[in-house]
Amino acid sequence: MDAVALADITPSMIAKLRAVRTLESSPSTANRYMALLRMVLRRALMQWDWIEKAPAVPMVKLEKREPRFLTRTQAQRLLKELAAFKNLRDVAEFALETGLRMRNATGLTWDQVDLKRGLLVVPASRAKAGETIAVPLSRRAAAVLRAQRGRHAERVFTFRRGPEGRWLPFQDANGHEFKKAAARAGVPWLRFHDLRHTWASWHRQAGTPLDVLQELGGWKSYDMVKRYGHLSVDHLRQFAEHRRGR
Repeated sequence: MDAVALADITPSMIAKLRAVRTLESSPSTANRYMALLRMVLRRALMQWDWIEKAPAVPMVKLEKREPRFLTRTQAQRLLKELAAFKNLRDVAEFALETGLRMRNATGLTWDQVDLKRGLLVVPASRAKAGETIAVPLSRRAAAVLRAQRGRHAERVFTFRRGPEGRWLPFQDANGHEFKKAAARAGVPWLRFHDLRHTWASWHRQAGTPLDVLQELGGWKSYDMVKRYGHLSVDHLRQFAEHRRGR
């Protein structure tokens, strides 16, 4: 689409842009573009006094989906397929053990880790919800961390690249190697973020209360955790016969 003056933007242009962005990317990505346009138009109207009227910028309707997660068998197949990329396998297994978001896992630094106390800390500046998160480490998570020692002075998870064989920090764990391994494991739909959903789903299936899961995962909103509520009904079982007066 050619450049257009803000005052000349019409609802039909906005509808066309929304349709193009939806075809070229995911609905959520398209909405980020639309939200940016909406912000610019509103500021042009209310702050900068560049236009007399701001057209409405409707968002793309997002389909609500249940979080997708792996079974334990699928997770084992994935880790097996990642065996050729051991550093990537390690960070994937660590995400399954801790539920960390990808950027918190790949960007983990040694000063965040306390192996003696068995925990790591995600500072508020790196947490999506803007609040510090203390993450207890399972035995397996701690073992994965210990295996990374000595590779990089600052960063925990690294990959090796180049003829010099230097250990370099991770940038993205959701790349081609991860996607190809997921396809070979029979889960071509898998994204790295689904490992967090998997961790939460396994916790819920094991009976972890939703309020505890919220704290473990660092969710600010209880509504985000309620997505996993249907995966366990043990806390409701005692009420199943109440309607019969028993």
